[in-house]
Amino acid sequence: METTTDPFLLFLLQYVKCNIPGPDTPRKKFREQIQGCECADKACEDECACVTRYGVSYKSGRLVGVDPFINKQKPIFECNKSCDCGNKCGNRLVQFAVQIPLMVFRTERKGFGLMALEGIAVNQFVCEYAGEVLTHATARERTVDQGAKESGNNYIFVLNEHMLSSGETMSTYVDPTYIGNVGRFINHSCDPNLFMVPVRINRTIPHLALFALRAIAAGEELSFDYSGTISTPPGGATTRGPIMNGDAAMPGTSSSANGGAADVDLRLKECHCGAASCRGFLPYDASLYGDGAGSGSELTGSETLKSTSTAGLTSL
Repeated sequence: METTTDPFLLFLLQYVKCNIPGPDTPRKKFREQIQGCECADKACEDECACVTRYGVSYKSGRLVGVDPFINKQKPIFECNKSCDCGNKCGNRLVQFAVQIPLMVFRTERKGFGLMALEGIAVNQFVCEYAGEVLTHATARERTVDQGAKESGNNYIFVLNEHMLSSGETMSTYVDPTYIGNVGRFINHSCDPNLFMVPVRINRTIPHLALFALRAIAAGEELSFDYSGTISTPPGGATTRGPIMNGDAAMPGTSSSANGGAADVDLRLKECHCGAASCRGFLPYDASLYGDGAGSGSELTGSETLKSTSTAGLTSL
């Protein structure tokens, strides 16, 4: 149900509704299938294998059981194509993609932006941030290449999920630069109206789903915090400086995160969100600039996640 009025965008992007494998991502990761439920003639509730895995995630088409202001979250698994339940199942939501009219438009200082053409309720699903799923090596290579261009734009998002039981981190790199969906045009804000939640459907590779943090009026620009977390509750204080791997990193300092030792100023992009709580700079993920390797861990068993995520994004 996406809408755009700018013909230039037709030449800018190969449109996809969900993630696809990048050039060196093993195709077997996209062929795997999570075991489904057998709820053929009943609602997927208390006895459903998908729901009992981690609890109810949706009620009346709205996200429940997730607090965007804390990092520790339960994994979300929707019913999938191997389930016996139908499309009316209440545990299916993100897989239906965008269900509200959205419009890409030109902003005054931030390039393109995205707005909804009708009001959005709190915890309502808006869209995915979808594109090519990359390996760490390719994500880092593209980040360096994009940074060398005149625009310096970088659209790669890095989701880091920390498995508390094992201490391992599972990283997912999504690049919608040339192949992506409407989520590519959502700008950063230090006081966002959307928040990101990883949702799994047919495979363990997550969908980066964006939900409404509060009620959003028709025509209001959509935004999320590129650090992947809601770092400042409404009315809270903030630290001025870029967010690097989830921590405040002040300009003019150096970092050796993930083996890198480059000056932070080389990666800084000024933030134009205009929020009273603006940190002044866009977040970035140091692993895309350093020499460290990304995680290859997979989500298995009954895991509890600290779903903090960081962004390689530097500009839209």
